[in-house]
Amino acid sequence: MIPIEKKTNELFERYYKQLNIVPEGEWGSFIQVLKSDLPATFRVTGFGDHSDILMDLLQKDYLSDCLKLLSSADSLEEPIELKSFDWYPRSMAWQINAAKTTIRKEQSLKKLHQFLITETDAGAISRQEAVSMIPPLLLDIKSDHTILDLCAAPGSKSAQLVEILHHEFEKTRVVKEDRESHPPGCVIANDLEVARCYMMTHQLKRLKSPCLIVTKEDASIWFNWSPGQGIGEHLLQLRILKRGLELLKSDGTGILVYSTCSLNPVEDEAVVSAMLKSAEGKVELVEPPKWFGEKGSFKALPAPKAKQIEEKPANKVNRMRFRGENPFKYIEPKSDKDWAEIKQYFGIDEGRFNVEQVLYRPSENPDSKRHTFYFTNARVKQIMELNAERGLSVINTGVLIFTLCDDKQFSGYRISQEGIELSYNWLSAVTRPRLLTLNPEKGQSKDLRLLLDEEMPLVEAMTEETKEQWRNLSVGPVLIECLPGNKSEDGLVPSVKLLLAGWRGQVSLRHYLKPFERSHVMRLCGCSEIQPAIKYEKQQSNDQTDSDKLAKKSKI
Repeated sequence: MIPIEKKTNELFERYYKQLNIVPEGEWGSFIQVLKSDLPATFRVTGFGDHSDILMDLLQKDYLSDCLKLLSSADSLEEPIELKSFDWYPRSMAWQINAAKTTIRKEQSLKKLHQFLITETDAGAISRQEAVSMIPPLLLDIKSDHTILDLCAAPGSKSAQLVEILHHEFEKTRVVKEDRESHPPGCVIANDLEVARCYMMTHQLKRLKSPCLIVTKEDASIWFNWSPGQGIGEHLLQLRILKRGLELLKSDGTGILVYSTCSLNPVEDEAVVSAMLKSAEGKVELVEPPKWFGEKGSFKALPAPKAKQIEEKPANKVNRMRFRGENPFKYIEPKSDKDWAEIKQYFGIDEGRFNVEQVLYRPSENPDSKRHTFYFTNARVKQIMELNAERGLSVINTGVLIFTLCDDKQFSGYRISQEGIELSYNWLSAVTRPRLLTLNPEKGQSKDLRLLLDEEMPLVEAMTEETKEQWRNLSVGPVLIECLPGNKSEDGLVPSVKLLLAGWRGQVSLRHYLKPFERSHVMRLCGCSEIQPAIKYEKQQSNDQTDSDKLAKKSKI
């Protein structure tokens, strides 16, 4: 961390003073703000059954308690305050006037810090700077829109775009378990550098729906900044802006938001001005809502196609595969043996979704089983197929739905926790051979607690209702459905229906949740103090690889 007294750059100060964009009397305050650490800002994921519950939990069980403790803390110069942004939809974006380092180090904020970490990993909240939240809101996104984020890494705005897309879909969706359980539109998050694309993928895959990426600026800017950087970026940004305008719909309904992370007019107003001049009236500057301040966006004018921005064909390039990855390929449902196996094992009804939107990455050996299956919506498939011949470099797409599971007890596929909402909606209403239900009305809240408290809970300790379902299942993967209900003193009851990817062992029933997913699920069941799962000694072995010793001890 750079000491505040060392955050100086003579060239920077001289350049901006000459521009006269900051009143002389405010210069000291301007520099002081630039040197200050940014406050911690985050937003609750804005769609899904969990969002309202998490908002309530966040305010009652985490933020309020922590802030009460801090209001009298002697270790802090100023009391820490919390506020929501009234300009953000449903006030789901929040700011704590403390630096990230303070939240991490302050003992009284340990509970909140752990909450932010695990819920970020679970995709339930997004730790994103406030200024980064504004551009996606300017687009007035609807669920059927196609949105291109030209320079998307690290991906926080891309995640927000997908989030809005899903929220708009939920607002107009009539039947929750209908055939189309996802929005028809899509977001294309693009970046030039492959390494940045992989970093962005890591962040966006948390989404299942939207996830968080926190933008972290390089502190070395205080030492390396020079006026030449802005001049060098001007032409590049102008080319990107022009290409974005070329890709808009030609019917006048397309809209483009130009947003940078720079204060420099050479990268901002000068780029916009140059584009307007070269467009010769074919685009116009649109006034945003007043509360956004003096910012702007482009909108294509309703005009004959000949008067639109002329689209030039892209230069031909020799494309190569990165990091040995194979391109995605959509399955042929009628002839795909692996998919037929999955369909039969889990009782999937292909009438509940479009099976032709399932895809995979081909392996070097075409005769081997596929390791993973993914699912995209129709719009993504259309874009993938229309651009296949030109060699579109797709780093990642789709939601992971099934993954290969091969050991001595079972050989086949298991449901992925990432795509479990989709998989559940596809199960036949008549037969669901791998579904196990935990219903608090039947006393199974104790079983859910056992399932989440222990790494490998023995089914002999569970209720007869759960044992009966367990006996009717063979060893292998299962989908565990946890129904909501009234609170239980000795069990766990979720506020909404929860779905867990699980495993029916020889003597046990367990989940496939990662630690942060487990924490998220337990919070939705009303747990505020979350302890690590109880582990078993190594000599007792993993339930999936060697449960002979346990089987001899247990009679179920």
